[in-house]
Order: sequence, then C-alpha cells, then structure tokens
Amino acid sequence: GASTDPNMTRKQLAAVLWLAGFATALLLIGVLYAVPVYVFASLRLRGRRSYLVCLTAGAGMALLVWLLFAMLLQLNLYPGLLLQGV
Repeated sequence: GASTDPNMTRKQLAAVLWLAGFATALLLIGVLYAVPVYVFASLRLRGRRSYLVCLTAGAGMALLVWLLFAMLLQLNLYPGLLLQGV
C-alpha cells in the first residue's frame, strides 16, 4: 500500500483550506474583490513575497478580471452576498 507522509497530508489539507477560503470569499465579497485578495494572500503567506509584489500582482489581477470579463466579454461579475446592494 501507499505510505502516508504526514507532511504531504498537511500540505494537501492546506491546499484544500486555501481553496475553501477562496470559495468563501467569492461567495461573500464577489469575484472582483476575492480574486485579488486571494492572489495577495497566497503570494504573501504561502510564497513569502514582498508586499510590493503582492500588491502589484493583486491589483494586476483585479484589473485583468475587470477588463476581460466585465469590459471585453460584457459579463456581470458576481458581487457577493455582502456587496449585492452596493
């Protein structure tokens, strides 16, 4: 049988929790805010990148998502449960 490496199990759990957090953020604050927050947090906490890199990447993703989906494809981005009326 396959041996279970405790470090691998911990990494798998961490990956699942990150995805669950992203899904929760999408549900609560919507696509336009959840994507850059996830990119920023992932780069900062998991990648240990500088704040400048994290802010730049997060802002770039927000711009890319907005330009591609909202402007180019004319899609209404899900606003999230907390920001529906805003």
